[in-house]
Order: sequence, then C-alpha cells, then structure tokens
Amino acid sequence: TVSVLNCPQDTHREPHRRSQDAMEPTAVDVALDLTPVLKASGADAKGGKAKAKKGAAASQAPAGYKGTSTITYVRNEAPMLECAAPGDLDGFRVEADCLTFHADPKRVKIEGIKVVSGKKAVKVVAVEKVDGKDLVHVMLDGRVCEGGYGSSCEVQVSFTGLLPEKGEPLEGIYKMSSTAIIASFFEVTNARKAFPCIDAPSLRCTYSISLQVPTPWAAFAVANGPELSRKTTDGDATIIKFAPTVAPVPAYVVGFAAGQAPMECEKVTASQGDGNEEVAIAVYAPAGSQYPLPLAAKTLGEAVTLLAQFFDLPLPHGKIDCVVLPDMAIAGMEHDGLITLNEATGKKGAGTKNVEETVVQLCVHEVAHHWLGNMVGLPFSVKEGLCQVLEQCFGDMIQGKGLRTFKATGGGGDQGESATAVDVASGAELTGLTYQHAYNKLTAFVAASGWLKFREALRTLVSEYQGQYADQQAVDAVL
Repeated sequence: TVSVLNCPQDTHREPHRRSQDAMEPTAVDVALDLTPVLKASGADAKGGKAKAKKGAAASQAPAGYKGTSTITYVRNEAPMLECAAPGDLDGFRVEADCLTFHADPKRVKIEGIKVVSGKKAVKVVAVEKVDGKDLVHVMLDGRVCEGGYGSSCEVQVSFTGLLPEKGEPLEGIYKMSSTAIIASFFEVTNARKAFPCIDAPSLRCTYSISLQVPTPWAAFAVANGPELSRKTTDGDATIIKFAPTVAPVPAYVVGFAAGQAPMECEKVTASQGDGNEEVAIAVYAPAGSQYPLPLAAKTLGEAVTLLAQFFDLPLPHGKIDCVVLPDMAIAGMEHDGLITLNEATGKKGAGTKNVEETVVQLCVHEVAHHWLGNMVGLPFSVKEGLCQVLEQCFGDMIQGKGLRTFKATGGGGDQGESATAVDVASGAELTGLTYQHAYNKLTAFVAASGWLKFREALRTLVSEYQGQYADQQAVDAVL
C-alpha cells in the first residue's frame, strides 16, 4: 500500500506508533450554527454595516456559536500517517480503542461525544486532553471497525465556539470590523480554533461544510465546494450545505465566507486545455470597494490556464471563488477552491510596487498553491518559495513582459546540496525571511538548471505525490 502511494519507508521517516488495528481519519463533516453570534452582532439587514448594541458593556462575554463535527475513521494500514511529517504525529493516537482529534480548548468547548461503529453506539469511557497540544483522545469501552480493513466508524462531536476577541489575531472564524461578512482563516493550525478536526499540515481529510445563519446573512455564501442546497427554518435562519472538497486536503485550506453585505461580482471561465474541465471563476468584493475586480478575475483565469499547462495536470475543481475581504491577517489565502484576498492589496499606497503588479502576482500565487500545497503537501518554506517563483514568472507573462530569467548566485543547484531546504529556527517557520531564503535557493536552482528542467521537476513532484505530503527529502529527490 505504501509503495503504491509513492511514500517509501525511508529511514528518515519517524515510525508511527500503531498496531495492526490502526485507524486513519479520512473525512470531517462540519455543521456550524452561526446564528447566535451573528444575531448578537446587531448587524443592519439593509446597509450591511455592523452596529454595536446600545448599552452593551465593554466587559460583556463574547458571543459564541455552536456546531457538530463528524469525523470518520477507517481501519487500514494508515498510509497517510506513515507519510506524515514527524512533528504532526506527536501525541497522535488512532487505534481500535482510542481515537484522536484536535480542538483548541481556549476557543472550542466540547459539549458531547458519540461514537458509532457499524451502526452501533460504542461507549466512551474517558476523554483525555493532552496539555499544550490541543489533542483530544477518546478512550472507548470496546473496539471499533471490527469488520476488518475498509470498515469505518464515526466520532460525532458537539461543541460551542468563540470568535476572537477584539485585539486578538484574526484566526479561526471571525467577523469583519466594518461590514457584515463572516469568514475563516485556518493557516497553519487554526482550524482547531473553529471546530474539532484533524489539524496538522501533513494530515489530509475530505471536508464538508454546512452553515446555519440568520436568513439576511445567507445573501452571500461560499465555501470550498459549490453550494448543494439551502433551506429556511422556522426561526428565520437558513441552512446552506456545500459540496465536499474535491480531494483530501489539510485543514488549513478549508474555508468559507458569508454575509448580508451587498457584493459586486466579476466572472470568467478558465480553459485547462482540450478535453479537460473548464473552471468557473467568480470574484466578489463588498459593494463600493475599489479593488480591481476585472483585473483579478482575468488574472485568475489566465493563471489557471497557464499553470494547468505548466504542470501538465488540470485542476479537478469545477469552480474557484475569490472573495476580497476588508480584514485579513495576511495578503491572500489559498483555501481549496476558495481564494481570499486582502482588500488592502488593491489600494494605492499600500506599500506595494504598483497595484496591477501586486494583484496579478498575488492571484497567480494563490492559484499556484492549488497544485503546490493543496494537491501536494509540502514543507511551508518550500511551497511558499516555489509559488513566489511562479508568481513572478507567470505574473510577468500575464502582463506581457515575457518569461523572467534569474541570475545564478551560487547554491541551490550544486550537487549534493538541497535545492530548497533552509535552516529554520523553531517557531520561525512562517516568516518572510524564511520564505525569502527558500526563494533565493529556488531561483539559484532555476538559474543553474534552466526553466525546462525546473518545469519537469515540478511535473514529477505533483504527479508522484498527488494527494500526499512530500517531505524535504522527497522534494530533494525530485529537485
């Protein structure tokens, strides 16, 4: 099984603590009821502007939401866990009598746990929370998945959650400060701040999202997959169900956005070559935004076409939505099938070279992540460095500047040296300096080896590791 998935059991891989009864998490179905927190916001249904309730005390407890996460585990030989980054499995246990998931106790409170195996309930004898790791071990009285390999069980977790308080980072689920939109941001391990899930960058599941919101807030709603259905309840709420992700993905690329704010939209259709499915692209922004929607839509469409040809592999997505948000922690985010862009990146004087170049490169960058990061899991500095190279090269092409060339600076192409690995201090993995080091090594590799060799290496990478996590040694074997 491992060899078929191109994940050799090399000596550098940490062995996963498991027995022949090992289980693998494969799917997470999340149902969020956001009506309590949105009704508490006092948003104006007509203007879409958030209004604070009169007389609300500054010390008032933050409003919460509620939901259910249903996590499916399958009994097998755990190839995903064998291929995971070693640190992602620290404290992780998935066995016939103990199932594990992530939840941040500061933001997510577990209200109840039910385990079902073979249509029968399995008694939960203990719930063990691992300090400092946001891990929850569900200890069972009996065993699950007794039907052998391929049999499955479900852990149904009911919970309540909190949005970040004022002044806290915009992580997990959060509301815009100036307009009636609610959205999510889960990179790198912030999905656990929103709901119980499997939240490590090298661990992959299929994710399904459904939202229950006050009916005015259902005016605009998008998620990773296309909308499947919507139903209005007796309590003036609307439940919107979205299709699951097109393939197993890490939790950090799961996302959604919804709101009652009036939205403007620009749509295009992207070709992926003869015989391949086209991709419908829609770019949304709050009404009155100065963001260049036509430029963003055009760039996203051209990026999909160019990158599908570059990787010689079309995207399986029938759609990519893109939402311009007034409040974001970063410039852009590559949720699978749902890109979000910081509105500030489309404004003059935002500390950028020029608006057109910034928007074009940002859009190319987020589309490129659909192959590098979403389709193939990679160390963060590697995926960011690769996408920085691609954003510049294809950004130039889209702007009519021709293919960019890079000057050899030494390193990154020398025999025996990693083309991508950079020394990263613990806790500093996600910094501009780290990404710049990775970019420098990659541009040196392109300069020394040539564009065609770089392209063929990336084609090999996405072909051999599609749907998996490729660690540093795997990347080095290709580059």
